[in-house]
Amino acid sequence: ETVAEFQQATSELSRQISGARRQLGEADQRLQHMQEALTRTPKASPELFSQVAKLGNQLPGLRMRLSGDHSRQRMSESAPPSIGSRVGSVIYGHWETRQIPTEAFKQNLEIAKGDFEKFRMDLKTFFKDLERVEAALEAAGAPYTPGRKF
Repeated sequence: ETVAEFQQATSELSRQISGARRQLGEADQRLQHMQEALTRTPKASPELFSQVAKLGNQLPGLRMRLSGDHSRQRMSESAPPSIGSRVGSVIYGHWETRQIPTEAFKQNLEIAKGDFEKFRMDLKTFFKDLERVEAALEAAGAPYTPGRKF
């Protein structure tokens, strides 16, 4: 029962991380469309360009917190564990066993849960800012962009 509960908790956190990764990918696409729409919007202010660029600059940091620094990993450089890598190591090391999880696995999962909660709050703030900028695009008469409410 303990093993099943631990694996269920790990699975749920992994599912949430996967969803967050998809949201970051969608946000990246929305920002690319927004940048293109700005170039076709005569009433777009320099401030609006700046706001879109600021959001674009926030994405890599969010992605790194969730998934790690892939550039450093490719060069075999050490990097702090990401939320996803902590959960991934628990999945890799524990899901093929019926043994009670080790303290290291439990600690990794707890750290990942705490980090993900902070990340989720930052992601919600990011999307509120994204929607605010999309509303400003709409008000400026920008061409339609995917995901934007009108």
